[in-house]
Amino acid sequence: MGDEQSPLELKRHMNDRTSRWIICLALLPVAAPLWWLAGEYSKPLLGGPELECANASISLLVFLTCVTVWRKYVRWSRGRAVGTAGLCGAALLQAALAIPLWSVSGCGEREVLCTSQTLVTNGIAIVGVIFIWWWVRLFRPTGRDPREPDMTPNMVRMTLSLALAPLLCGVYWLTWAATEKFGGGVHYALQAIVSYVVSAAVFLTAWLMIWRKQITWTTSRIRWTWIWSALLAISTACPLFEYFIPNGGGWLLDVIGALGPLIALGVYLVATALLWRENAPLIAAVATGDAERIATCPKCTYSLRGLRELRCPECGWTVTVDEFVDHTLRRAAINRD
Repeated sequence: MGDEQSPLELKRHMNDRTSRWIICLALLPVAAPLWWLAGEYSKPLLGGPELECANASISLLVFLTCVTVWRKYVRWSRGRAVGTAGLCGAALLQAALAIPLWSVSGCGEREVLCTSQTLVTNGIAIVGVIFIWWWVRLFRPTGRDPREPDMTPNMVRMTLSLALAPLLCGVYWLTWAATEKFGGGVHYALQAIVSYVVSAAVFLTAWLMIWRKQITWTTSRIRWTWIWSALLAISTACPLFEYFIPNGGGWLLDVIGALGPLIALGVYLVATALLWRENAPLIAAVATGDAERIATCPKCTYSLRGLRELRCPECGWTVTVDEFVDHTLRRAAINRD
């Protein structure tokens, strides 16, 4: 009896989906050392080429981990199994063959190009697999087949966000290799700027597409999302410090020039997480039926309690009854995970 827990206490525990997502997250810090180990010991152990073995080993580890971790939450069918095997097999084949997209002169250039190709291919394959498994949860969240495993829309989006890590890393180095090959001897700082710009464009497009339907967009949220996105885009010009002040700029300018966009990316993720989340009082109000806090205009937060029509007298926002009910319930549901 002493070990029994109330339902309220059980709700505070990490759920199974979140723990599985964290297992996938653990791939990020271990991927680089495992890639190095696979390349370092592939020749004496397997007798194969280092680069191909390293890229293929990491790709195999990623796909096996994803399938093993999430298999319980996939309603497997012949089409899903074939699609999953096809995407994973294509990515593994690309990694094993290590055929560069264009001719390269040095060994180092080939390693950068082939590894970036593998990262991009893996990222695209993971995104494709996620859509094959759970597209219904993204595009028809209220029309789910009861036989489908209980994978929530938020967790699908979190898994998609995780797939951006190899994709963005690959895009950066692929752009770097392209500018080095076709840029006509451009300064390395300008190479970094072009690579950061392309990577930032891919990230912002993907990030907003992943989360836009889960956000209750207000005027303030739209404005601040644009501001933070603009600041992230501006940060891609940080390598200009190294271009205009190549020597004597000091360690701080060196850090800003080399790592400024990465720091800005971290700040952007924290800022959007805080900006887009729903506040706890609203969720509590929905749970307890507090109409005073539930019935507010999503555009200007003016109280709509006591009105005989769903039109905000403050800003003029209007909506049908069913849309307002769906909107209010969704504001609570997006915090379910």
